[in-house]
Amino acid sequence: YSHKPPKSDITTESTVLRMAIVYQLLQWKVDVLVTDTDMVFFENPLTMFDNVSDFEVSYEMLNFLPDYKNHEGYWGNLGFWRVNSNEKSLVFIKNLFEWCFKLKTHDQNAFHGYLKTQKGEWLSDTVFMYKLSDLNMNWSIHYLDNLQITLSNSIFCGKNRRAFTKEALRRNISMPIIFHLAWYWPTRKASVLYEKNAWFVDFP
Repeated sequence: YSHKPPKSDITTESTVLRMAIVYQLLQWKVDVLVTDTDMVFFENPLTMFDNVSDFEVSYEMLNFLPDYKNHEGYWGNLGFWRVNSNEKSLVFIKNLFEWCFKLKTHDQNAFHGYLKTQKGEWLSDTVFMYKLSDLNMNWSIHYLDNLQITLSNSIFCGKNRRAFTKEALRRNISMPIIFHLAWYWPTRKASVLYEKNAWFVDFP
C-alpha cells in the first residue's frame, strides 16, 4: 500500500500493518482469523463462528444476549475477529484500512468511526446487517457471545463480575471459551482477577 502508517503510536502502526497483512491474505483467497496475543483459549474457538456472516467479531459492550440489540451494531472489539475471503471482504478491509489513515487511529477506532456513518438493522440477537451506501453493498457482522469470549475489563469490578456470574448460571455456562486479558489501568495489577475471583473460576 502506498501510504505510510499514520503518525500516532505503536498500537496504531501495528494495527495498520495488520490490516495490510489481512488484505493480502484475502487476495490469496484465504479466510482470516485475527487474534491479539493476550487471549487465553480454554476450548476450540472455531465453534463460536457461524461461518456465514461476512465478519465475525467479539463484542465490546457489557451486555448479554439478546441485549446486544439495545445498541448500534458497531461495538466490535478487534482483538479477535474473522473475515470470509470474498470480493466484499476485499472492499471492506481496504476501506477500513483507508479509514485508519483518515482518522489517524488504529483499526478498532476506525471500525467504530466508519460504521457509525452507516445504517443497518439487527437480523437476529447477534447478527447485524449494514447497508454500506458508500460501498454499495450489504455487510453482515456476527457478534460473538461475551459469555464465550470475555473481556477482562468487563469483569474488573465486583458489580460486573456478579452480573456475569448470574448470567452464566442462568445459561449453565461454567467458563468462557476465550478469556481476553486485555490491558489494565496503571493503578491495576494483573493478579486482581485472581484475588477477587474471575466469574468463571471458583478459587479456594
